[in-house]
Amino acid sequence: MRKIFILLFGLIIVGFTGQEAVVAQEPDFRLRLHQLDNDYTQEDIEVEIEFGRNLAARILSTYKLLDNKGLQNYITLLGNGIATQVGRPELQYYFAVIDTDDINAYACPGGYIFFTKGAIKVMENEAQLAGVIAHEIWHVNFRHVVKPLKIRAKGDSLTSGIAAAIGSGTATARVLFNQLTEKAYQLLFEEGISREAELATDTAAVESLVTLGYDWSSYRDYLRAIESKPENKYRKVLSKTHPSITLRVESINNLAQSLNISDELGKKNANRYKSNTGSL
Repeated sequence: MRKIFILLFGLIIVGFTGQEAVVAQEPDFRLRLHQLDNDYTQEDIEVEIEFGRNLAARILSTYKLLDNKGLQNYITLLGNGIATQVGRPELQYYFAVIDTDDINAYACPGGYIFFTKGAIKVMENEAQLAGVIAHEIWHVNFRHVVKPLKIRAKGDSLTSGIAAAIGSGTATARVLFNQLTEKAYQLLFEEGISREAELATDTAAVESLVTLGYDWSSYRDYLRAIESKPENKYRKVLSKTHPSITLRVESINNLAQSLNISDELGKKNANRYKSNTGSL
C-alpha cells in the first residue's frame, strides 16, 4: 500500500521552485505547536502515519485524483511550503485534489490531505487556498481523528492499540484494522468532528495566515462565498460535517477583534492562483 500511495502522489517537493516562498513573519504558530500533546511516542506516530495512509487509500478507492498535473503540483508546492512553517515537524505532509464537485477538504492522520475540485472552484485567490490548507494541517496537528478513535500503538483493545493489527498477517486482524479505517472514513465524510474542534482549527488557520503574511480575511470571504450559494447541492456535504458557516464567520470575527487585526492585511496572490487553477 505504501508503494501505491507514493505512486499516486509522486515525489514531494519542499519549498516553492520558481514561486514566492512562504516566509513566517511572527513565531506565534510555534507556540501552538509547542502546546500540542507530547505524550505520543515514536511508535504512536508510526501507527498514525500507517493508519492515515490506509485511510487515504480508502478515500482514493471512492474518489479518483483530479487529472490536472499543473494544479496538483501547485497544491503540493503550496501545501508543503505552509506545512514547513505550521505543521508537525515529525510528519511529511501530502496534498492532492480529488475529482468531485462536493465542496470540502479532508485531513487524514499522519498528514494525508485532500481538497475537492468543487472547493477549489469556489476560491478566488491563493490566500483562500492557504487558509483551507492551514485549516486541514491543524486538524492533523491537533489529532482530530486520532483522539476520538484512540489510534495509539498500544492499548487494551484494537481501537486503543493497533500496532499489533498493522503488523499482523492474520485475516482477523486486518479485518478489524479495516473496520477502524471505515469508522474514520465515516467520521470525515458523514459525521464530522466536534464543533469545538472545527472552530479551533479555524482559529489556528487565521493565526497561521497572519503569521505567513497572507490576507486572513480572504479565508472568511471563502466561507461567505460558500454560504452565498444556497442552491448549490454540493455545499450540503460541508454542512453535514461542519458547524454552520454563520457560526464560523462569527468566531473568526471575534478572533480578529481580539487580535486587533484589520481586513485587507497581507497578500492574496490572486493572479498566481488563477494561473494555476484557470483550467478547471
